[in-house]
Amino acid sequence: MKKWFFFFAFSLLFIFTIITNRHSILTEYAKFFTINDAKPGADAILVLSGGKYSRIPHALKLFAEGYGKELIFTEEKKTNSLVSDLFPSNESILEKLINRLNINVPFIVIPSYKGGATSTFDEAYDFKIHVEGKSYTRIIIVTDAFHTRRALKAFKKVLKNSK
Repeated sequence: MKKWFFFFAFSLLFIFTIITNRHSILTEYAKFFTINDAKPGADAILVLSGGKYSRIPHALKLFAEGYGKELIFTEEKKTNSLVSDLFPSNESILEKLINRLNINVPFIVIPSYKGGATSTFDEAYDFKIHVEGKSYTRIIIVTDAFHTRRALKAFKKVLKNSK
């Protein structure tokens, strides 16, 4: 009976500790998924599809601060033609921001070889084809914070034997 009491008391104490410290515990857990090691001087800043309202402004900020020489966007999967006018493309958002901020930013949208990327691996394969024969030595990948570790793993796997 004593063992069960101590087990129950320990369990309650553990649960209470988790509940009262959940914000710091979850914050530290989320940091595991985040990689933020960009340094100025990259050949390009690659902006992955999705999260366009956070990724594009962040990529422009990195470019303005000298982190990369050009912006590269992956081609996103086209939306249904019935509603496509409701969802602007990365390219149209970028063009509007460039005009509004009155800045000159060289950018390209690399074609998708599957009709639009639907995964980070698709984007990595499209990028791999795009950079064949180019002398890129370092790129910065812009995605949402919680996707950074997974995106890095996907790109390392796809570009593993690339030159």
